[in-house]
Amino acid sequence: SDGRPERVDPHEVRRRLASWPPDVSQAAIGLMELLLEEREELDPAQLSALADNLSQDEVYADQPAFQALFETLRSAPSDAQSAPTPALRIGWVSCPVRTAEWTMPHGLDLLLIDGDLEVEGVWSDAGDSERAAVVVRGSLSAGHLLNSGHLLVGGDLLGHVLMSNSGNDAYLWVRGDCLATALVLENGQYMRCGGALRAPLVVSVHNRIDAGSGVQGQFFDHQPELGFRALFLPVYRSERDVTEWDGQAWQVKATVPCVDFEAVWRDLALGRRVLAEGSAE
Repeated sequence: SDGRPERVDPHEVRRRLASWPPDVSQAAIGLMELLLEEREELDPAQLSALADNLSQDEVYADQPAFQALFETLRSAPSDAQSAPTPALRIGWVSCPVRTAEWTMPHGLDLLLIDGDLEVEGVWSDAGDSERAAVVVRGSLSAGHLLNSGHLLVGGDLLGHVLMSNSGNDAYLWVRGDCLATALVLENGQYMRCGGALRAPLVVSVHNRIDAGSGVQGQFFDHQPELGFRALFLPVYRSERDVTEWDGQAWQVKATVPCVDFEAVWRDLALGRRVLAEGSAE
C-alpha cells in the first residue's frame, strides 16, 4: 500500500477489525455505529413532537421567529418521504504511515489506519466532513496535532502541542500514554487515556478527562485563563462574553479570557510560533 486509503463499507470494516486488539476493535466499531446513527434523519412525526416540546419552553415563548419555525416543523406532511440517509464514507489504510504533514483525506467521514501514523509536522483532521473521525491501530506521533473530531489511538499519542477542539462532545481515546509539551482541550471534549497523561502544561475548558495513571503536569481546568496566559503569545489571547437568559433577553453576566483558536490552528499549520516564551515551545 502507498498510504492512500481504499474505500470500504461497514461490513468489511467489521471483518478486518476482527484481527485488531479486542478493546481497540470494539472502540472502533462503537465509533462507526455512532457515526451511522448520527446520519439518520428524524421522520415527520418525530419532528412534530420535537417542535411541540420546544415551543413550550419559556426561552422560546416570546420569540416569533422560533414559533414560526416550530409551526413549520409541525406542518410537515406525515407521508413525506425522507431523503435517503447518505452512506458513511469510510477509508482504510493497510499499512503504517510516515509523512511530513498529514490532513484528513477529502471525501471521507471515517478513516482507519492499520498500523502506526508518524507525522513530522502538523497532523490535522480538518477534511470536508462535518465531523471527521480517525482510528489508528498503533501509535500516533506528530509535531503538532490539531484535532476537532473523534480520535481513537490504539497505542500512544505523542506530540509537541496537542490541541483538541470538538466544540460539540467528541471523543479522544488513547489506549496507551499521552505525552506532550502542551495539551489543550478547548471545549466539549471527552478524553480517556489508558496509561499516563504527561505534559508540562495541560489546559482544559469544561472537559472530562480520565487517565489510568493520572495527569502529570501543571493542570488548568477551573481557571483555564491562567493556562492560556502561560501558554500562548498575547496576540492570540482574547475575551468572550458569558450570557444568561433572564426570561426576556440574553444578558452578559461576565467576560472571561479565551484564545483565538482558529488563529492558533492556522499559524501552527503555517509553522509560525504561537507559544509564549518559557512555555517549552
